[in-house]
Amino acid sequence: MTEEEAYPAFPDNEYGWEELYAEGMALAYGRKYGAAIRIARFQNC
Repeated sequence: MTEEEAYPAFPDNEYGWEELYAEGMALAYGRKYGAAIRIARFQNC
């Protein structure tokens, strides 16, 4: 899966929505404070 295929994401459960929200919060923090944010998505853990 490429990054372009990941968005727009439509999780099918609450855990997926929480992960998506947390990613958005981290990216917003990075924009506001100039921090480099990296997001890793592990499959089948």
